[in-house]
Amino acid sequence: MENVIVTGGSGLLGATVVHELIKDGKYKPVVMDIVDDPKRLDDIKDKVEYVQGDISNPDLLNNTFAKYKPAKIFHLAVLPGDLCEKDQMTAVKVNVDGFMHLMEAARKHDVKQVLFSSSGTTYGEDLEPGEMLTDKTLQRPASFYGITKVFAESVGRWYRKKYDFDFRGIHYPAIVGPGLRAAGMV
Repeated sequence: MENVIVTGGSGLLGATVVHELIKDGKYKPVVMDIVDDPKRLDDIKDKVEYVQGDISNPDLLNNTFAKYKPAKIFHLAVLPGDLCEKDQMTAVKVNVDGFMHLMEAARKHDVKQVLFSSSGTTYGEDLEPGEMLTDKTLQRPASFYGITKVFAESVGRWYRKKYDFDFRGIHYPAIVGPGLRAAGMV
């Protein structure tokens, strides 16, 4: 069974991905997250490897990749939008530096597939209602969080061209679930 790294794997989206990977049975999830008690993984903790730490730490990433030799990465770790607006330096540390360190670790350890959790915030607020988004739609983020996501997508595309990565970014309009409420949602 091949290992798959899931950064941010104890968050709502990350834990959902980890549970689905276990159900699928093809991969062993290696969860990387900053939290020390991943409650959303309590029911499956015997089926995952858990690495507690900060993705902006290149040594942690390289050591984890060397130990587990992942086949692919689901990069879901992020400093959320509201915190990005309050603390831009930490946003850069996590969402920009962390992403760069992750991509470099993937390159060094020959992991060629990265699935990146981006955001609809990369398009800003000036889209027409019902406007269809394509790969050609201009990205004009209206938030610092969106700016960090556009940066990561651009770097991912560059790695795809330069190093033949299978890099994919998914734009979610909002992540909602138990204990979460997206801005602007009732």
